[in-house]
Amino acid sequence: MDTIIIGVDCATEPRKVGLALAHLSDEKLVVEDAHHASEEVPPSSIVADWLRNAGRGLAAYSVPDLGRGGGSAEIATVAARERLG
Repeated sequence: MDTIIIGVDCATEPRKVGLALAHLSDEKLVVEDAHHASEEVPPSSIVADWLRNAGRGLAAYSVPDLGRGGGSAEIATVAARERLG
């Protein structure tokens, strides 16, 4: 069974989030798609589209360091605010 790998370079604003989709098959990794999100097309929408037809998958996230002025805590706050409306 083939495996997809989704990489997400997180940020506090959707337009700064980078995403990549790779496909692992027969010990070869091929990057199939790459995007940056936007207000109109949020990261969750891009990932959901990629996962829709996936068999097995792995998601890897890169989150800014808290030591650089906000980072992870700010991302969590933004995500919670989006869910709560």
